[in-house]
Amino acid sequence: MRIHKHFLVLSLIIFILACFCFDGCKKDAVTDSNVLSGNYTIYTAGFLFSNMNFPCYWKGTSRTDLPGGIGAFTSSIFVSNGIVYTAGYYYNSKGSQAPCYWMGTTKVDLPYDSTQGGYTNSIFVSNGNVYTSGHYTTGNKGLPCYWINSVRYALMDSANWAFISSIYVVDTTVYLAGWHSLDKISPNAVPCYWVGKTRTDLSIGSSSSGGANSLYVSGGVVYTCGSYGDMGNSIPCYWTGTVKTDLETGASGSAVSICIDGGNIYTAGSLTQGGPCYWKGTSRTDLNGSDAVSISVKGGTVFTAGRYYKPNGPNDDFHVPCYWIGNTRVDLPVVIDHDHNSTTSIFVE
Repeated sequence: MRIHKHFLVLSLIIFILACFCFDGCKKDAVTDSNVLSGNYTIYTAGFLFSNMNFPCYWKGTSRTDLPGGIGAFTSSIFVSNGIVYTAGYYYNSKGSQAPCYWMGTTKVDLPYDSTQGGYTNSIFVSNGNVYTSGHYTTGNKGLPCYWINSVRYALMDSANWAFISSIYVVDTTVYLAGWHSLDKISPNAVPCYWVGKTRTDLSIGSSSSGGANSLYVSGGVVYTCGSYGDMGNSIPCYWTGTVKTDLETGASGSAVSICIDGGNIYTAGSLTQGGPCYWKGTSRTDLNGSDAVSISVKGGTVFTAGRYYKPNGPNDDFHVPCYWIGNTRVDLPVVIDHDHNSTTSIFVE
C-alpha cells in the first residue's frame, strides 16, 4: 500500500522531532483527575507494551485491555449509551492487518480482502449504528473506505491516491476527512473532505502538499484541521468550510484533532520545535510532553490526549501515556515502562 510519500515523510519527520521535544510549561502530573474533570468522564484509547503491543482503553485512569493479540492497535474511541467503542486492527492468522472495532471488550471483525490487509482509524456511533473509516488492500491496491456496522463502502476505486483519516456522522450523513493526489502517480497530496462520496478540496495556496487529519461538524459547517507545506516545512492550520486559517506563522508542525465548544474552535497538535499543544482559535497553549494526538472540549474545559517522554537512564528512555486537563497532566497506568506506550484518542462525556 503506497500513500503519498512526500507528505507522509514530512509528517513522519514532524512526529519524530516532536517526540523528542520538551516545552517550558511545567506542571506536575496528577494521578487522580476527579478534582479537575468535574462531572465529566474521560475515556482514552491507546496501546501498551507487554511482550509486544497490545490494545487497550482507559476510563479515567482505570485500564481495560482488549483482545486481539500481539500487535493489535486501537486508533479511535467513542462512547454511546454507556458502551465503549474503539477502532483499530489486529493481525490475523496469516500475519496480515485485519480491520476491526471493539464493542466493550468484544472484537467485531470488518470485511476486507483477507489475503492482504486493512485497518480502521476512526469511529463514530449514531442512532445505534457504528461507523468506522479506514483503508484496505486488494489486488495490491490500497483503497480508502468506510464501514457502516459491517458493510464496507469504497470511497474511491483508484489505487494509492486517497487516504481517510477521520469520520463524523450527523443523522445518517457521513463526513470524512483526508487527502488525495491529483492523479495516480503524483507524490503531492491535496487535503479534502467528503460528504458521502462527494469530495471538497481544501486550499493550500501555492504549497505542494497538505492533509486533513480530523473533522468536526457543527451548525452545518464542516471544520477540518491538518497541515500543508513543502519539504522541510509544515504549517499547522484549520479550515472553516474551505477557508484556511493558519495556526502558526513561524513554526512548523501539524494540527491532528479538532472540535467546537461554545462557538470556539479548538485544535490539538505538535510543533517541531516546542512539542505538544492545543489552540483555542489561534491562541496556543503549550503542554508538558512529547506529542498530542486528540482533543475534546466540554464547557470550556480542554481535554487533550497524548504522551510524554520520560528519561530513565542513558539507554532506557520511554513514553508514558497521558492526558491533560487544561495544562495539568494525568498519567495513565501501563504494564511495564516502555517506549511503545501511548494514547491515540480521547472522548469525554
